[in-house]
Amino acid sequence: MNLHQKITQLAKKTGFPLVSVIPTDRYECGYNRLATIQKNLGEYPFVKNDPDYRTTPNKYTTWAKSLIIGLYPYGCAPEKTSPKPNDQFIRGRFARVAWGRDYHLVVKEALVDLAQKLKKHSIISSNFLPIVDTSPLAERELAFRGELGIKGNHNCLMVPGLGSFFFIGGLLIDTELPQMNNLNLTTSKCLNCERCINSCPGSALDSKSYLDLNNCAAYLTVKKGFLTRKQRNIIGDYLYGCDKCQVVCPENRNNDDYSPDCMPEWGEEVLNIDDIYPKISDILKLSNKQFKNRFKDNAIFWRGKKVLQRNALIVLGNLKDPRSTQLVLDSFHDQREIIRTMSVWASEKIYENLNNKEREQVLKELNVLYNNEKSEMVLNELKQTLNNIS
Repeated sequence: MNLHQKITQLAKKTGFPLVSVIPTDRYECGYNRLATIQKNLGEYPFVKNDPDYRTTPNKYTTWAKSLIIGLYPYGCAPEKTSPKPNDQFIRGRFARVAWGRDYHLVVKEALVDLAQKLKKHSIISSNFLPIVDTSPLAERELAFRGELGIKGNHNCLMVPGLGSFFFIGGLLIDTELPQMNNLNLTTSKCLNCERCINSCPGSALDSKSYLDLNNCAAYLTVKKGFLTRKQRNIIGDYLYGCDKCQVVCPENRNNDDYSPDCMPEWGEEVLNIDDIYPKISDILKLSNKQFKNRFKDNAIFWRGKKVLQRNALIVLGNLKDPRSTQLVLDSFHDQREIIRTMSVWASEKIYENLNNKEREQVLKELNVLYNNEKSEMVLNELKQTLNNIS
């Protein structure tokens, strides 16, 4: 068994079915791609807008001589997902990226586990640094360099035949290892079926694989503050993230096709229906302490309770379910102006499905709020809503 085969074997035992080794100098293709995107679309949020730095690992960690980059599969394949239940509760949904334990924690544990195994087999020496989506490095571009996948029209890294439901993790090491060659990417390409482009609720994708964040539901659910009326409609019933472009991708039909030795040794967490399709009433009633207890080890926690509850009201507006009327009206009295703003909009959306008595109640509450409101943001929303339902 050669060095690369041994690394691959150990990686599989820690949860990475696909792994590669790359150098830490600048990745030219990645640099050019990021520079072009930045020129055409401007700066992206949440990342360091420096294409050179993001594609040059040894600028981030000067002692690093190699980078082991791996793909860690999401915990559940699309075809194994239970449909949203049609029960007595009004539910939203979380994208797969937020199912179960925070992937930052899970993948980091897997990377540390891999590093310990590599040290035990004298493949690497002492220094290593795991990276999982929080470093300045463009991990997707570095995974392209490692030939772990290609770029699909949905803007995600895609493994031909296995799909795109993967997290990307990296292990910076102070040992120089030979670069690995993986997929034959000269003949691999996106199927160009354009299902992802056509399914995007905000039309945020195009055939050049550019992503317009201001119309991307996944981004809008984590963007702080005010969302336009158009942007609220894009979110649909997603409380966090969006899976639509990936779910429809034909390549994602077999992404659970891994042998048992490709699963992490510590096993997988069992999810219940509320972990996937949470009750909106539960989300809106969360105290700070309850939010922390429920989401402290979940990917949602970093964005905070206010954004999640803002999204919950947007979901109620999009669902237009009369049963949610009182939940929305209760939010008129919230101290946070963004919550009051979204509750006003939600009441307008639900209004069309109410009977006359219920409409009278909503209209009365809207006028009471209007006469007492001090926030310009809420007042502007109230004026639009009252005008639209009058």
